[in-house]
Amino acid sequence: MGPDPSPLSTRQVVRENFWLRELIETRLDGMDKAIALLQAAADRVPTLPVVDANVKHLKELVEQRFQDSKTALDAAMTSQSKAIDKQENAFAEQISGMERRQDADKKTNDEKYTDLKERFNVYESKRKGGSEMWGLVVGGIGMAVAVVTLIILFVKTAS
Repeated sequence: MGPDPSPLSTRQVVRENFWLRELIETRLDGMDKAIALLQAAADRVPTLPVVDANVKHLKELVEQRFQDSKTALDAAMTSQSKAIDKQENAFAEQISGMERRQDADKKTNDEKYTDLKERFNVYESKRKGGSEMWGLVVGGIGMAVAVVTLIILFVKTAS
């Protein structure tokens, strides 16, 4: 073996070992802190089973909301259909009532027309009768004038 190292060399090796130990411990402490931070971050990130459970729960909520919306829409459509049927029946009744009133009005108008026609025929008959009467009166006056004229002529020629 070789000569014993000198005390100066030994002190230098001890001193370097101390600083090397300090450096390694500092690095190891930093790594411990990094691992602790990494673990804290990992603890905040949900695990796959937790994510799956949350997705499943969300899916159930969406399906329930969809079902509730479908139920509400079905109820609204049923209600709307009933309202339309009621409205159609009301319109049918109104139209039927209007047809009955129209038939009654037509019957009334026909009766009035027949009455007016009969009155007009009576008036025309009276008017025609009146015209014929005037013809007879004028003819009678004409005959009377002719008879008087003949009498006057006859009396004048006889005298």
